[in-house]
Order: sequence, then structure tokens, then C-alpha cells
Amino acid sequence: MKKIAIMLMFLFPMMIWAQQAQITIEALSPYEIEELGWSTEHSTGLDVVGVQEIVYMSGKETSGETVSAYLWEIIEAPTSSTTTLDSTDKSWTSVRPDVEGQYKIRLEITTTSGTAADTVTITAATYVGVGTIGGATAQFPQCGLCHSDKVTEWEGTGHASMFSEAIDGLKSPYYASYCIGCHTVGYNENANNNGFDDLADQYGWVFPDTLVPGNWDSMLVNYPEVAQMANIQCENCHGAGGQHKGDPTKIGMTLDEGVCGSCHEEPPYHLKNIQWKNSAHAEGVGFAAGRSDCRSCHSGDGFINAQDPTDFTEPLGFAQVTCQVCHDPHDATNMHQLRTVSAVTLYDSVSTFDYGPANLCANCHRGRRNAETYATEYHSYYGPHHSNQADMFIGKNAIFFGKEINGESTHNTALAEGCVECHMAPTPAEGEPGHNFIGEHSFNVHYDNGTPDDPSDDVENIARCQSCHGPVQSFESILAFGDYDGDGTREAFVDEVQGLMDQIGMLLPPIDSPEVVID
Repeated sequence: MKKIAIMLMFLFPMMIWAQQAQITIEALSPYEIEELGWSTEHSTGLDVVGVQEIVYMSGKETSGETVSAYLWEIIEAPTSSTTTLDSTDKSWTSVRPDVEGQYKIRLEITTTSGTAADTVTITAATYVGVGTIGGATAQFPQCGLCHSDKVTEWEGTGHASMFSEAIDGLKSPYYASYCIGCHTVGYNENANNNGFDDLADQYGWVFPDTLVPGNWDSMLVNYPEVAQMANIQCENCHGAGGQHKGDPTKIGMTLDEGVCGSCHEEPPYHLKNIQWKNSAHAEGVGFAAGRSDCRSCHSGDGFINAQDPTDFTEPLGFAQVTCQVCHDPHDATNMHQLRTVSAVTLYDSVSTFDYGPANLCANCHRGRRNAETYATEYHSYYGPHHSNQADMFIGKNAIFFGKEINGESTHNTALAEGCVECHMAPTPAEGEPGHNFIGEHSFNVHYDNGTPDDPSDDVENIARCQSCHGPVQSFESILAFGDYDGDGTREAFVDEVQGLMDQIGMLLPPIDSPEVVID
């Protein structure tokens, strides 16, 4: 036993510090491609793509050790393929699979600790379509033949009718041919893979001169093959399905926001992903994602499983709260395709948070314990869980110190959609301070304007407040209803609350100091 223990003492540090290589298939949106100054097209980040579509890959050492050399190579490919990597010795490379099949890419990195390698498999296929457009019957290997339940759900979403309604003039009078790249299947003028553009060229369909009702019906009759690739279908998000044929390893599934960013990240009109990247949700909290008690909020697939246990059979390993986590891509039952809008019961077991779309947020943004009983127990770890905004919003599941609290915040009666009304209020106009950094899918109400040490230029999303509080210009200018902290001065709400917190701090270690220090 002593020998084994000694061997483990020597081996354990080696197991911890052994370098590891990692390949990431990178999603690059139209905006990101433009920012990089590249001339190539965008990519979804999926490991399943259409033939001749570009796949970007990056390599790194997972612990952050400096890599001195990269060696990329294609170690497996279809026998008829002649495709090559665009570079073999840089941190990034790309490939365009030239024929259908699977391509295995290997990366070997060199560091001061030695060498390490990683591989990924990319599936290249042709597009097949859902097969049910215009009431058609899906044929093998079209998606609708096997996934009729998901197709039925999808048919109620805006994705399923975007193109067909737009060419009938029902979306925008400015809709044009350059819009359809995001609203059809496999549209890529640099690739020939049975996508919409390939079939349009083959059968002679051209974008209508005028947007009027009847254009879509005419297309269904005269160009049925092209129409089958219209609208935003399964393969826009899962990759080309020609090789799938029931094999789950040959179709893409990810919670990477880059899939959505292929279309929702292209200024000046498509801003959702840009805003989301400025949110705390984009950062994720990976340290807790692997804990069973934490996964339902600290991993994307964990949250989805908590709401719909049938959606995933295995973890996808995303700590970030991405688009697909909050929005169900297939199901339009709830407003904005939200995963849930059901009322949420707080952990006091009696209080209910019910504010429409904000109910989705409350599933995670609530206290994790009954506050009153938790405060009377000894705990050897940390303390009460943070992010209990739902509890605070309705003034429930709190420690009341035996006092009766009279009255309640007017926010929980004035804001029918709760948190959403302020945190997702419109972002300032383009060119205005805070544009895309506050409001909408940034979820922020405050932005430091890029100068965290200088509060003088901070930006606050105050517009929603003005409808009730008048022409206020900052949160600090919203006067409290009374002198809550009893210091003799009626101040702004934020200052009154800070005064109350300071009073509590005076009672906690170190005693008589508002700053709380816990050893």
C-alpha cells in the first residue's frame, strides 16, 4: 500500500498538469466576419454542414499554457475528396469539405510540457428539406418523415412562415432578394449542395418584382422543388441532413448561440446576439455547471431539462444561458417561444411570482431556501444563495425579524411583466450612449460606458422609469417615499436602501463598521 501511495503522490500532479489540446468549431456571424475584415462567409459552428461550406476551427491548450507549435491535418476523409486545410501551423484553420461524408481533423500542439492532440469529426452533406412545405408529404430522408411531432410544433413558429409571408408582402415593403439568405435552407452562393439558391438556379425561379399576396401560392405551383427549401427549417439550425438518415452522430445539435447568430447578429437590424454578448448571461458560471444541485440554472442543458426533461438525453455542456435555453426553437405555445411562462412558487412554499414572461427569469432568480428557517440554522458553507430578485420584487420569502411589513413596492403592481419591463426596455438608438449595452437582450439597466473607474459617464436605462417617476435622468434622482434609514434626510431610493444595508453591516463582523468582512 505504501508503494501505491508513493506512486500516486508522484503521478497525481502529473495528471493534474498534463497539457490538453482542444479544437473548437467556431461560429462566426456576418458581423464577426466583417469585424475581422475577412471575405469568407459566416458559419454556424455546427459539426454538420453542407458540402462546400466553410468550417472554422481554433485550437488551444485548455489550462492556458503557451502553445509554441500547431500541427493540423486531415486524418480521415471520403476516398474521392481532395479538400485541404487552409493552414496547418496556426492557431486557427478552416476547411471546405468537397464531397459528402465525414472528415476527421487532428490538431497536435506543442508546449513546454510536451505535446498533446485532439480530433473532431465534421459531417458534410446535401440539404434535403423538411418535406412538408405547402402540405407536401415528406419522403426519405427528409426531416418530416421521422420528426413529425417536432415539425408540427415548428409549423406554428415565425420561422416556418418567414419567407412565404415576406414575398406576399406581409412582413415589410422593403423585403428584397438579399434578405432571403437567412430565410431559406442552405442558401450559399459559394457552395453547390442542393440548397435553395442551387434549386432556384436549376429551375429558374427569380425573386418577384412586386411583393403581393399570391406570390407564394404561385411558387408552390410553378416551382415546388424550390419552395420545399423555403422558410427557416430544421437544417438551418441542425445542419445539412443528407447524411443523417436516423444516425444521431450525423446531425448537429448545440446550445451555442452562434447558430442563431448566423442571422440574428448582423447590424443594423439584427442585434439580438450583439446585445446578448453584453449580458452577464453570456459569461456563464461554469464552476457550478457540473454540480447536480446547480445545473438547472448554471448550465443551459440543465435548465432545459428542468423545464422539459424529454428534450435532451445527454448534457451539451454549456454554462452560458444562450438563446436556445430561454427560447424553444420548435414550440410557439408560449409568447416569444419562451420555454415556460408558468407562475413560480418561491421557496417559502406559499408565495407566488406571476408576471407573464418574467416567470421564466424567476425560475433561477429566486432564493433557494425558505429564508426564515434558513437563517436559524447553522451552515458550514457560504450563506444564502444570491440572485433572489423574484423574492425581493414581491417582498416575500424574506427575513422579517418578527416585524409586520406594511405596504409593498409599487413595482409589483405597476409592472405587469415584472423584471422584463425594465431590464428588456428598448435599447438607446444607434449612436446614443449605451446602444446595445443596456436594455433588450443585454438585460442591463446600467452600463459603465467602458470606463469602470469613472462613474461620471455611466449610462442608465431610465426611459421606462420616466413613465411613472417623471423626467428623471438617473436612478439617483428618483426620490424615496420617506426617510427609510432614519438619518434625518429623505434621499434617493438607492441611497435609502444603501443606508439600511449599512445599518445591518454595523451589526455584523467587524462590529460598528458598514463593511462586512467574513473570515
